[in-house]
Amino acid sequence: MPHGQRIRCVGFLSEDGRWARCSREEYAGSLSLDESTTPATYLHHLDCDCRCGTSHSSALPVSLTGTKGTSSRRIVATYDYTDEECSFLFQTVRWEPKDFSQRQPDGNDGWKWNLRDVRRVLYRLPELIASDSAKPVFLVEGEKDADRLWDQGLVATTNPMGAKKWLPEYSGFLKDRHAVTIQDNDSDGVAHVEQVAQSLYGQSRSIRAVKLNGLLKGGDVSDWLDAGHTTEELLELARHTPEWEPTETDGTEDGPNVSGPKVVHLSDVEPESVSWLWEGYIPYGKVTLIAGDPGLGKSWSTLDLAARLTVGGETPDRQHTMDQGAVVLLTAEDGIADTVRPRIDVQGGDASLVHILEGVFEPDGTERLPSLIEDVGTLEQVVIEANARLIIIDPLNAYIGRTDSHKDAQIRRALTPLSKMAERTGAAVLVVMHLNQATLLPALYRVQGTIGYVGAARSVLLVVADKEEPGRRLLVPIKANLAAEMPAIAFTITQEPALAWQGVVDVDIADLLSAIPWKQSKLEEAKDFLNETLGYGGVPSDDIDVASSKRGISQATLRRAKTAIGVLAIHIGEQGPNGEGYWECRLPSDHDDQDSLCDGNERLAKSHANKTLIVNEPLGTNSSKALITNPQKNMTALMDGVEQDEHLANSGADHDGRLASDGVDDEVRV
Repeated sequence: MPHGQRIRCVGFLSEDGRWARCSREEYAGSLSLDESTTPATYLHHLDCDCRCGTSHSSALPVSLTGTKGTSSRRIVATYDYTDEECSFLFQTVRWEPKDFSQRQPDGNDGWKWNLRDVRRVLYRLPELIASDSAKPVFLVEGEKDADRLWDQGLVATTNPMGAKKWLPEYSGFLKDRHAVTIQDNDSDGVAHVEQVAQSLYGQSRSIRAVKLNGLLKGGDVSDWLDAGHTTEELLELARHTPEWEPTETDGTEDGPNVSGPKVVHLSDVEPESVSWLWEGYIPYGKVTLIAGDPGLGKSWSTLDLAARLTVGGETPDRQHTMDQGAVVLLTAEDGIADTVRPRIDVQGGDASLVHILEGVFEPDGTERLPSLIEDVGTLEQVVIEANARLIIIDPLNAYIGRTDSHKDAQIRRALTPLSKMAERTGAAVLVVMHLNQATLLPALYRVQGTIGYVGAARSVLLVVADKEEPGRRLLVPIKANLAAEMPAIAFTITQEPALAWQGVVDVDIADLLSAIPWKQSKLEEAKDFLNETLGYGGVPSDDIDVASSKRGISQATLRRAKTAIGVLAIHIGEQGPNGEGYWECRLPSDHDDQDSLCDGNERLAKSHANKTLIVNEPLGTNSSKALITNPQKNMTALMDGVEQDEHLANSGADHDGRLASDGVDDEVRV
């Protein structure tokens, strides 16, 4: 409070920082004197307009003494939070004795001691956005720890208000970044890391939850560094921490994690009969999977079903009539104007009842492809507003982000919310996928990716070519959890073009799927693996090595396959002694567009010259290789058949093709 000349002033602050008592009558205005304190004082309101006629928030004292000479409470640090454009939003205040408050400008050169109606963002947001996107982002509990890691040359951030206060909107700032959570050594720290990881899953490129050994209870990363540990140790620990994966007991969108069993008495459940869009083939309220090789008519058949539904037409087997309804379509491969609309029209559908979810707008106005990880709620909203009876997702893999199609746990996490949404809305969900090349496997194992896709679907249909009648295709049910075994249905694509169903046929599905009589060589298997894995863009080379090993592909065969199809190894991120980059494999078709694939956050500083390895002869002990410095390119590529993991003898490069002794750092990737 203000002080006068030669007049003793007694005052003290409330524990929550919202009130202050002062004995000065001349500053009391219309406040009433409270004689219960010694001396008597006037109670001033600090976080809103005070009845004394003054806004006190800008004049909050840094040290106030209690009436009985208790220990002082003073501000020891402030931490500013700003938006993407560095505009000030709010501030965290650290007190001594240790405590924290948040405040925002009140518009009158003072403070309001709350975050009411102010946008919440991550700490040091502009620096986070401007940092190299290949570098890991360390998520700590507190601004002091974040500042400490920035001082050590790492990228770090935290959320305001401490542990367990993470908001879903924070995760968008870490989309496609490598996230590393650092756990404080207490129960709140454990819960906070779990909350953050759950929110980031499906958005961040990877998530690693690091636990620091040797911390006392309540210790944090600053304590760990004070004990003599180094940032190099922290990076190494992060590299060797397995990626975080959700467990079967993790919470879902239906509610938070609650400890203990959830039991339903079967006698309390009312039995329901299954309702069908196409009886025996496509149930309402469930996920149906339709798979086949490219060009056989998967998309054609789904659009024909959509057209029939919009007009209440017959089912393809002519056994039933559909109830008329709307359709929601997600399509990543077919043009809306030149493919989808003409096919709906030629099949006699009502285009006004087909709703296409093209994209989702971010808060900053940018548009992206919908994600079944992030946007199931948005999809459900579209379905409800359209009163849709059918949802078509073509192809499924285009809408599940970085989910590993060969990991059952990740597939279940991607498809479970979709299945629950289908149950809530009652709409049939029809997802389209491709077949793998393993022609000797049973039909259920021919769907590309993990068997988890087939397990999650209640009905699985395959589209295959008819061996005996060229030009004819067959829709064959291979899994039906909710109905008896159903027959295959034949169809053709006519010259119009249009799809025409030709009725029930009797086929041997095993014979149809093994139509190619030769056994695939290991090299061809490796080439198919690379084309499949890299088909949607670059993948870190370490991940390629791990995934190929799990598929039984040797490193030697993998190198031959890379050479055969011209896979490029691109260095992403900063090089040099302190570089945090990593190597990424890409198909040659991606190389021409590589500049467009790197945004401003992925480019190197101009002072770092990049090096391209040019091979003048085929690889071997007598190969001639030259390192050419090119400061105009923002990546290091292994070109013209050079394999990423070839050993570069006497060239200063390690076994992964990374430059070592010539001043370019080894891979630092999390």
